[in-house]
This record gives sequence, C-alpha cells and structure tokens, in this order.
Amino acid sequence: MQLDQHELDVQFKKLNDLLGESLITECIKNMIEKIFFERTNELKSYPAIQSNLKLVNENNQFKHMLQLDDYFESESWIDIFKFDEQYEVNEKQYHEIRKGIFEYFDFGFESSSNSSDSDEEDDDTETKQQRVTDPSDTDSITVRRKTCLTLQSNISAKECAKKLLKMNLYREQDLDVCEIIVDICGQQPTYERFFGLVGQHICLLDKDCIFSFGQIFRNWHKNADRLTEVKSRNVTKLFAYLLATNSIHWRVFECIHLVENNLRSSSCDYLKSLFIELYKCIGFTKMKNNLTDPKLSNYFQGLFPSDNPENAQFRINFFTSIGLGRIINELSKFIISNPTPASSSLMSIYDINFGKLCQAGILLHEKDILLQDLETDEQTKNDEALYLQNTLKETQDNLNQEKRLNSAIKLGRARFHSRFLTFFHNVDQSQSNELIRCSGGSTTTLHHHCSPEEATSKIQTVKRDMN
Repeated sequence: MQLDQHELDVQFKKLNDLLGESLITECIKNMIEKIFFERTNELKSYPAIQSNLKLVNENNQFKHMLQLDDYFESESWIDIFKFDEQYEVNEKQYHEIRKGIFEYFDFGFESSSNSSDSDEEDDDTETKQQRVTDPSDTDSITVRRKTCLTLQSNISAKECAKKLLKMNLYREQDLDVCEIIVDICGQQPTYERFFGLVGQHICLLDKDCIFSFGQIFRNWHKNADRLTEVKSRNVTKLFAYLLATNSIHWRVFECIHLVENNLRSSSCDYLKSLFIELYKCIGFTKMKNNLTDPKLSNYFQGLFPSDNPENAQFRINFFTSIGLGRIINELSKFIISNPTPASSSLMSIYDINFGKLCQAGILLHEKDILLQDLETDEQTKNDEALYLQNTLKETQDNLNQEKRLNSAIKLGRARFHSRFLTFFHNVDQSQSNELIRCSGGSTTTLHHHCSPEEATSKIQTVKRDMN
C-alpha cells in the first residue's frame, strides 16, 4: 500500500465492479467483501514482509525493478556447490589478487593482516571494506561514459574486451556493458566488425556475458518494431556474427515464434535480416546442421511450427521471400519426424481435424479434375479419329467422282466429234489431220466431201465447241 496506492485503488475498483455482476456466485461475493474488510484494517493480517525473515540491512539493500511478463534467466549454475580441497591456499591467492587490483585503481584498500593466521586472531579488529552505493543513476552513467570512451579508443578488440572487464570489478554490470556495446554498434552508419570481435572476446573471457548477450537478443527481438532500418541491420549483423562464432548459445531462438498472427511487419523484417546475415556468415550447410541438431530441436519449435497448416505455409513463404527456400526442402523430413506436440484442448483437436479434412477435400477435388481431363482427352481423341475417317472417305468419294466425270467427258467428247465429223467431206490431208487432232485422236472415216472453205469453218466450229 505504501509503494503504489494508485494501482491498489484500481484493483479494488475492479473488485467493486464485480460485485454488481449477476454471474458470480455468493462464495466469490463473500470473498470480495472480506478483502474490502481487510483493507479497512490496512491489510494487517497479511503483511508484505513476514516478521520471522532475516532481511538485509536497509543500507545494503539493492532494489530491482522486474516486469512480470519479461523473461529472466534463472542462473541455476550459481546454485551448484563445489568443494574446494585447497580452500586456504586459494583464499590467500584471492586476497593477493584483490589487493593488487584495489591498489591499481587507488581505492584505498588496506589489509588488516599479512596472513590468514593473523586474520583469524584479529577478527574483531579487522577493517572491513564496504562498498559505497549511489541510489541515483550516476553509477550507470559513469559506466556508459567509460565504456564509450574505451570502445572509441584506438586499441585492438582483445585489449578493449580486457579493459572493459577490468573496469567492471564487481561483475554486476555485465548486462549494462554488453547492452552498451550493442547500442553503440546500432548507432553507427554502417556495421563495423570491431564490435563483433569485442563481443566475441568478452564472451570468451567472461562466461556470464554469454547469458547477458542472450538476454539482450531477446529484448531487441521483442522491441524490433522500435528500431530504424540502419540500426536493425547493424544489430542483426552483430548477433549473426556472435551466433556464427558460437559466442552465444543457439537457445536464444526459443523466444522466436514464427506465426503470422503474433509477428509484426517490422519484426518480420528483423528476422529476415538476421537469417540472411547468418547465412552469409556460416553458409547453408552449417546453418542446416545447426537447425537439425537433435540437441537444439527444442529451441526451434517456435521457429518451425508443424502443428498448423497455416503456420507451415507462412514459414514457407517467409524463407522463400529471402531466397532461403532450400532450408524448407532440407528440413521437411526433419520436421515430419520431429513434430511439435499439439495441445490436447478441444479447439486444437478441432483445428487439426479441420486441416486434415481440408487437405482431403483438396486431394479429392484434384482427383476429379484429373479424371475429367482424362475423359475429355479420350473424347477428343475419338472425335479426331472420326473426323479423319470421314475426311478420308469424302476424299475417296471425290476422287472416284472425278474419275467418273473425266471418263464421261472423254466418252461424250469422242461421240460428239464422231457425230460431227460425218458431215465433213472433200477435205485434204492437212485438214483431215487437224480434224483428227481436234477430235482427240479419233480415226473416224470421212464418207462425205466438202470444200476447203467449209472444212475450215467446220474446224473453227469444232474448236469453239471444245473450248
């Protein structure tokens, strides 16, 4: 109640609105009324902090602002206890290293004794080194300024990484340092490989930075819609380089869900740029091997959903649009053999059955179309054969009719000529030959004679009639 009274009032207002609803039961109404009664007593029956807990002194407390819907690393590796057989020797070496570091940075470190024996004897008089904390943001601003100056200095990537880790003594600002590196890289007009090398060396020197970069990867993917085109391109190139060099783990892909309904256009462009740069760094074969690794299959369930035909189609269109359609062809067998377990709810079962029915309906429709095409082709072939047969028959009839016509013409011409040649008489040999030639070679005997003029006139008449 002391931290945020406004939020508490909002919640109680919602509870008050529920009392007017007719759908809630009497039991729930009694519970809500009991909560209002406890509020009048300032919730004394439900203290925020239990009295039997041993809390840290208020001067040594650190406040952490956490969002309920954010992803947090459990840091389970810290819970593992390892027994040190040479504890005293290692502790002495640690004090020597600690003393050298504090003297180098001139923090006024003073050891109360020169050996572990004197520390055990003088526990009450030992001067304890306390860390002074600033509740304002001055510390984070200072870290950002020093990190920027270190990155802009003309030193190699390896030396820059060592200097950044040496500056972060308490290892509590790893996330801030890594985030500053990514942020400065995104602000450059073009991508500089120097930032990728710095991130790679930091992850090699400090394993905690691997988880820090993984957390940053999730945050930037979540806020991809706020990035400009240049910043998105530079950041994806940086993360692609870290993934290609195995500086960060491929488990970061578990935050990606390649579903059309949950993916904005800016986030889609961000992922396309990431996969294109990753393909340029490691090539198709290595990318396929990593995506099909059985040990990493749990991290790619959101990237390659196979429980919904619509999601599968969206995935195919996504990779085809960036020229990486081969990945879908190579991973088809892998996705079928490793399907994503579907939910057992009624709606999920309905969606699966509906998808199967749709696929079966499409197959039946294609089968009907194929059968219709086959029937159409068979009918077309029969029609063509019948047409050719009729055409051949008509052609044969025309040829026979033409032969009969030619025979009739020849017979009629011979009869015509022989009938008219009987009227010719008294012609000489040349006129007789001309008449024979005009009559088609007929050798009919001339029984009558005519004058040459009449014979010439008859010949012209025969020629005109023949024409």
